[in-house]
Amino acid sequence: MRAASAVLDAHGFAVVGVFSEADALSAIAGHDSLLAVVAGGSVSAAARERLRVAAAAHGAVIVDAAIGRADPAAHFTSEVLPHLIAARTGRAAAH
Repeated sequence: MRAASAVLDAHGFAVVGVFSEADALSAIAGHDSLLAVVAGGSVSAAARERLRVAAAAHGAVIVDAAIGRADPAAHFTSEVLPHLIAARTGRAAAH
């Protein structure tokens, strides 16, 4: 998680890293406004849907991050970061 967090931090995204659905839901509930929730590949479809619903209630999108055997920093740079930048750009354009 450190490598992924470092990529996001370097691009101005605040990161709250958790490893369980309960902790993720608690982190989502603890914020009035969110940009995105990044869900790893081990998150079940049912849990992903619960996270999506919770994120949407706070104005956020869910981004999938199924890294597999890829290098975490490279994966987050090429696969996750573009989605977060698009979400941030879209939010800025809406305001």
